[in-house]
Amino acid sequence: VGQLTLDEVHQVADAIGGELRQGDVVVASSDFTHQGPRYGYVPFRDNVPAQLRELDMLAFEAIAARDIAAFWRFKHRTEDTICGFYPVSVLMALAGPRATAHLVRYDTSATVTGDYDNTVSYLAVALTAPPDWKPGTSRASFLRPAEQRRAVRMAREAIRQRFDGRAYDPKAAGVKLDGRLSERHGVFVTLKRKDDGSLRGCIGRVQDPAPLHRGIVDNALNAAFRDSRFAPLSRDELDRVSIEVTVLTPPREVGSVDQITIGHDGVILRKDGRSALFLPQVAVEQGWGLRRTLSALARKAGLGLDGWRGAKIQTFRGHVYHEANL
Repeated sequence: VGQLTLDEVHQVADAIGGELRQGDVVVASSDFTHQGPRYGYVPFRDNVPAQLRELDMLAFEAIAARDIAAFWRFKHRTEDTICGFYPVSVLMALAGPRATAHLVRYDTSATVTGDYDNTVSYLAVALTAPPDWKPGTSRASFLRPAEQRRAVRMAREAIRQRFDGRAYDPKAAGVKLDGRLSERHGVFVTLKRKDDGSLRGCIGRVQDPAPLHRGIVDNALNAAFRDSRFAPLSRDELDRVSIEVTVLTPPREVGSVDQITIGHDGVILRKDGRSALFLPQVAVEQGWGLRRTLSALARKAGLGLDGWRGAKIQTFRGHVYHEANL
């Protein structure tokens, strides 16, 4: 699989689960730690065999606990080079929180080559679902499926009608505005070019006093016409961009950056009167670990690469709904 947010991991698991029956076996294939100068990852230089095993067993502990968020925090804190990190995560989501995990075998390439300067680890792990396992939803979405479709349609229709000189009113258009769409939540609307996936506009609010449906319409227009990084969207571009709606939970302060789960948490940084925000999907799309994410966020705030140190850090959940997936 490609790079995924934690929500997308559960979506993939749900899709696979719908194809499975009792007795089926799913295999996630992955090397584990690639250690040494050849791989650009040298976490330790002394007593490599023992320290390498300790590192690998920390990852296994998270897998054995069926704690995907802990597995992700380990990966992004240590920057461990587990190449099948996302497939392993999907398998954990698929097996579910009641599965049992057993380490069948642990080995490294160095036991064959004798070379611990550059070595690759291997773990054979069996995840066994309980006898009453049934395929289903591994985690409920924040918006119901019908609400998800309405959210992205409202965003696109608001932009489309602006080109015709009209102000879009979803209620007048007969859109059902119940459930979470009537609640107050922060929301960002993102436009991306369909041909290369590059950003074409993104604006939102972390906390919005207006109902969610109003925030979606307002920020769709802001992303299309008021993002200062881009020229206003032209009419002929509308069909060449995809729309993504990200609904936010209230931010909470974290005591340590190690509490951040890349791909799960959005991050807000504040220091010396400056601030910057990344949605949860940003680090995943860029392939960043925790430290690179924090450095990029600090640079975005105009604080320099180390400006995240001593800053106030808040995290939030971002539930992402992309029209291509709906």
